[in-house]
Amino acid sequence: MDEMKERLVRAGDFLVFCDAQNKLKPTLLVMDIYQRNVGAFPIEQNENGSFFVWQNESLSFDTIGRALRSYQEGCIPIKEFAPSGLRLHALVRDVVEPMYEEMHLLGARGKRWSSLPYYHGHISEQEAGNRLQRNGDFLLRSGRATGREHFLLISVICNEKVRTLSTMLHPNALRYSLPRSNELQPVETVGTIEEYMKAVVAGKCFIDSCILKRAVKCHTTAPKCEECSIRNDYCSEQGPPKDVVKPLSSLSYYHGELLIVSPAELPYERNSVGSYCVYTSIRWGKLVLAVIGMMDGTGKRPRKRIIPFEIRKERNGMFGIRESTDASCFNTVCELISHLVNNRVKLKRESHCLSAILIRPVNRRTIMAEMPTFIIPAELSRYIQMKRKEIIAELIGDEGDFIVTCDTNAESFIMFIRCQENVEFTKLQNSRREGCFLLPRGHPEEPKEWVQGFDEFLKTVITYGLPLDNVYPRKFVSIDMAENFLKKIHARMLSKYTNVGTT
Repeated sequence: MDEMKERLVRAGDFLVFCDAQNKLKPTLLVMDIYQRNVGAFPIEQNENGSFFVWQNESLSFDTIGRALRSYQEGCIPIKEFAPSGLRLHALVRDVVEPMYEEMHLLGARGKRWSSLPYYHGHISEQEAGNRLQRNGDFLLRSGRATGREHFLLISVICNEKVRTLSTMLHPNALRYSLPRSNELQPVETVGTIEEYMKAVVAGKCFIDSCILKRAVKCHTTAPKCEECSIRNDYCSEQGPPKDVVKPLSSLSYYHGELLIVSPAELPYERNSVGSYCVYTSIRWGKLVLAVIGMMDGTGKRPRKRIIPFEIRKERNGMFGIRESTDASCFNTVCELISHLVNNRVKLKRESHCLSAILIRPVNRRTIMAEMPTFIIPAELSRYIQMKRKEIIAELIGDEGDFIVTCDTNAESFIMFIRCQENVEFTKLQNSRREGCFLLPRGHPEEPKEWVQGFDEFLKTVITYGLPLDNVYPRKFVSIDMAENFLKKIHARMLSKYTNVGTT
């Protein structure tokens, strides 16, 4: 606990951890308003399964996160009576693990890869496993990958097993390609290994069905290999810190691959002017930035309209906006959009008298929450169960893509999800608490948390990268693709039965 308390610096800093000395019960640590003492408050659970903070059972919630948000957003103080007098604690800033916080928020510092705190030098996979403890822990090491050549390798714990990812980083490369969820997405690159690692962590990217969550710091001198061709002094300092970069598939406003013909088909009519999103048009094979802008210059009252702008990729691999007066280009789509938003660049399409400024992203999770659950008709259910690998594979093409259907008895949901070139399925049943679903836990001793409604359950699982039966749901299959899929299956069944009857 003392190590945890050292992470709280300012008044209002707080964190939650499971205390191993107290049967892994969740405990809240908060720095008091005078910045003198850190209070420790157990998070209890009542008979109904709701959580409350330290004897205040009147404020109880389904999850620990909601309980803490109520204190934080409502400015509710926690009172602690000590021999020295009354201490007041207010929840202001959520503090995460320092290493993860730096990788997730602060961007690249400009360090050479040999100076990265999670680089452990030339060690074996077995030694790497001894330094990793929990699922999601990872480190960077050097080692022999193929033949005599050495690479920088990433070791991570996934499903309680130590794995070395197939992604091999050449230390002397000029650019590093960020992960993609499918081949339709363009290749994005960054200039340093530090930028690559931080982009993968911040973007919660899938690499070999693993997610990197916590960087394990090296507390000893990183060992070197005399035969290793890697030169630790090759990469020089990279200058001032850079903003954190995320791959395209990890951006909250990237809505995936859509079959729509026109952006007017997007369900964004209720969004305000300046709302924007990015998607890949399967029909045209292009990356599109869709912005709600205004049609002007017609002599009439300006009208709101969804305006598409093609994101082009130049021969040098840089991304820019076609038909735009701003000629700025960047290595990633994330950097391009950040430039347009931060500088309030006005995008224009002179031929159609259209203009737009990017203000607020349309989060794909909000769209997902409004989408109905796909229900497989009873006459198709058994056929799909028998042929699920062949049939569902036609619909779910990317790692982490999933579709949810209702079981024929309507008592549970079935999730079909792509995982390592296979299609897995898992049943999700309602709990004994009506309408509530149990969130996955990292350890069997951790308390059970429930969320109300299936949409909220899916959103929580995707947002925080929680596994379901050792698979990670990533992206919801769009409704138009699902409808076309069911029509195709229905036609296939009718054709099969017609041929049998004719014979």
